[in-house]
Amino acid sequence: TLETTVQTLSRMAPLALSITKKSLNEIAAGMYNEPALKERSRQSIFTQDFAEGRNAFAQRRTPQFRGT
Repeated sequence: TLETTVQTLSRMAPLALSITKKSLNEIAAGMYNEPALKERSRQSIFTQDFAEGRNAFAQRRTPQFRGT
């Protein structure tokens, strides 16, 4: 349902979700640019949310994403 989808998306890391949305919109508009997609992906691993996701997984807890 829409509510389930919204709840699922709201628990995801905001920056990663934003980057993914931008990339998907560009691909859908026919503006596929592999170097740009790879660079966005590379940059995302340096965020605090990425570190929080890894730590939460290792500690078997729900991540607390901040959008940083």
